[in-house]
Amino acid sequence: MPDFFVSFTQKDQSWAEWIAWQLEEAGYSVRIEVWDFTPGSNWVDEMQQAIKDSDRTIAVLSPDYLSSKFGKSEWYAAFAKDPTGEQRKLVPVRVREVQPDGLLGSIVYVDLVGIADEAEARSRLLSGVASGRAKPRRSPIFPALPAAFPGRPKPPFPGKASQGFRGPAIEVGAEPSRPKRTLSVLLALAFLTFLLSFFVPANIKEQLKKRLPRWVVSLPGEESPQVRQEFIDTVRLLQEEKDYQEARRRFLELRKRVSSEESREIIGGVVIATYYGEGHNREGLQYICQLYSGRPPDDVRYRAGMHAFLRRIALSEDYQAAELTVSQLRAQCKRRDLSYVWAGIPLGKAEYLWEGYTTFDESYKLHEEDKKYLLYVTKRYPFDEFLDHAFYFLGDFERVIEQYPRSTILDVVYRAAAQKALDAGQWDLVITYLKTVLDRWPASKHTGDVVSSLAAVYRQTENFEALVKLRHDYPFDDESPILDLLGDGGPFRSPKEVRAVLKALRQYESKGKFAGLFETHCLDYFSIARDAIWNGRFKQAFDGYAETSQIFREFSLEVPSCVSVMRDVLNKAAGGFAGEDAAHLYLLGLHLRNDAREGRAMRSLYAVAIAAWKKCATSFPDSQEAQKSLYLAAALERRSAALESRFLHYQTAATLFERLARQYPESPLADDALTEVGWYYLEVLNDHDRARPYFERVAREYPKGNAADNALNWLAISYYRKGEYERALETYRKVAEEYPLGRLASYARTWIARLQPVVASKRQRNTIVGVDLGVSWSQPGLFVRDVTESSPAAKAGLTYGDLIKAVDGVAVQDRNRFYTALAKVRPGNSVVLTVVRERGHELKIGAPVGSESYYALKP
Repeated sequence: MPDFFVSFTQKDQSWAEWIAWQLEEAGYSVRIEVWDFTPGSNWVDEMQQAIKDSDRTIAVLSPDYLSSKFGKSEWYAAFAKDPTGEQRKLVPVRVREVQPDGLLGSIVYVDLVGIADEAEARSRLLSGVASGRAKPRRSPIFPALPAAFPGRPKPPFPGKASQGFRGPAIEVGAEPSRPKRTLSVLLALAFLTFLLSFFVPANIKEQLKKRLPRWVVSLPGEESPQVRQEFIDTVRLLQEEKDYQEARRRFLELRKRVSSEESREIIGGVVIATYYGEGHNREGLQYICQLYSGRPPDDVRYRAGMHAFLRRIALSEDYQAAELTVSQLRAQCKRRDLSYVWAGIPLGKAEYLWEGYTTFDESYKLHEEDKKYLLYVTKRYPFDEFLDHAFYFLGDFERVIEQYPRSTILDVVYRAAAQKALDAGQWDLVITYLKTVLDRWPASKHTGDVVSSLAAVYRQTENFEALVKLRHDYPFDDESPILDLLGDGGPFRSPKEVRAVLKALRQYESKGKFAGLFETHCLDYFSIARDAIWNGRFKQAFDGYAETSQIFREFSLEVPSCVSVMRDVLNKAAGGFAGEDAAHLYLLGLHLRNDAREGRAMRSLYAVAIAAWKKCATSFPDSQEAQKSLYLAAALERRSAALESRFLHYQTAATLFERLARQYPESPLADDALTEVGWYYLEVLNDHDRARPYFERVAREYPKGNAADNALNWLAISYYRKGEYERALETYRKVAEEYPLGRLASYARTWIARLQPVVASKRQRNTIVGVDLGVSWSQPGLFVRDVTESSPAAKAGLTYGDLIKAVDGVAVQDRNRFYTALAKVRPGNSVVLTVVRERGHELKIGAPVGSESYYALKP
């Protein structure tokens, strides 16, 4: 029985999957539609079983969920199991601003709205679903304690922000005018990121490790091999054993012996990391002050280290302690980057800012206590060097633009201001800010993204002349068509839009350059016409074609060949549909299918042909053409699936084939249709259990049908693939004996010859039944690749990923030694398996020995 069923609406799918993932990571079992309702299953039945079998239901609360009829039925069912809430059968989790009322309003929900830090959100979720009281693990702060700044935050994780929050749509540009970070800054960031990874969930660690540059663990080539090796060994001591004091001692000794300034910077950055990993924040700040000794006052190369230590002090103690630390250090270390601001800015958000990403997004909102502290700093220390950062994170972008014209984050501020204006619908401001970015930072590697954002605004405001000018002034290397800049709404939305863009192009004499672009999009009009045919709107289809042709003639553009194809299809389709009889519709589908050629228009022709055949089968079910139309429509859907590699076409084809067999069981095509459905389950879904009944039914009910031998052949293939060689041999013999002159008789006899010696060599061997083993290439032992549910192996406790090292204390390096060890045990007795699991944890598992048949040939 699953612990939880996650109920949600489509718009909240990302939240639902995140919640399900966190619950399973915490050891709960979860049922969720997008993971567990497989293609081909009955959705209603799956939903019923999920609600019925799951112990508790999580309702992902949002405005859309409260208005969803399906959502209501799902939480109603959970509420009915526990109307008083004593057993907590229904656990609402609020992910968007909404206030439930009525019965649902009486239930306390888990609130994830406004939480920017993933670790905090995960903690709140797991605390909310856990049983027992919600008493905090630490004593609350005594309310009477005075402070220079009111309050202290419940600290979010100070590392990198969680994945999925990398900024809004206008998240472009870089910092070409900003001074490059020195090597020491990169080193400090890299190693601090590494150390932070010790304190974050495992699923984020891998992402953080990827941010550690390879070159930070080695010194430049001018150093001697002995010095470079000592450095690598000390880094390994730091990373693996976390012996910060010894690593720092070695690094400081080594720093005296290196010959280059670059090497000294590298070692200095690693020493900073040892202080941070050890939690010696003030000592780390003092060491940075030593590194700054003798450097110019405007040198801010250790800004990231200053920030990391001050932020850690604010979180582990309070803001007042961080503020006092800055004041004390400034007396002996007069540095610009020793700023009061850093205590209120999370490290991950600052890193995103320095990398050039905007953080103006609902998910990146600061904690309320951080906001209050930054406001306090802006008033108490109006001349702090990094107040532009404080105002940025407070969302006061306009103040940064007006008061800090030389800010090193100005390009990011402009883009964040553009996003803010975009959300407010202030189109003129968006255009002003984005054009400023293009004018002031033209060499940015993200200029293309800024252009795309600006183009989207031009399209929204229907300023096509500015749109084309933008495309003309900022060409791309691959000459991407201008339609790439027109947003997600498809290509041209109307003939009016086409005319406006063509007119603008004329001003730049670019007609020849862009002419092919518009010819390409005749296919879009073809799709419009096709959809109109499906819905019986023939006049609309012809009007669309006529308007398209007029546009091309108006601008002296050659009418492309696909337009003439569209015209022919429209003429045939109109005649066929207008005829409204089975013969016309059946022949129309044949003509369209036969006219189709390899190319872009072929699939559209197929689509109209399928529509004609479906209409024939639906409108004239008693006609002779109906059966053939259904079969041809299904076959063409399967052909389309092969061309487009789209699962949906396979599923539609199987549905049509099954409909034919059900509606016309006496039809000579019924056996072929059933065989096709079996093929779908076997070859597309790899579901042998659902495929075999179709093949068996054809062999049983249609023994003289055209597809009987083919169905038996596929049944034998299924047996063979599952290792059931005796049944496969028996089935192939039936094909050869009952259909000796059939198309598959020779093929069956070939397989009979191959399988006979295999079946004859059948033997028994001892094994742990239900486990699939593979050889581990990294270390001695056998790797558990799969465990069959409810098998002896599963009941014994074996699971995927286990490494079997020994049987009853005898080491096993490969399959032969494993089975040799088991051969000495009588089936029914148990052996002790020595198993190594994740992170090298070794355990003993008692498993019963059984016997199984095996053959010389394995599938």
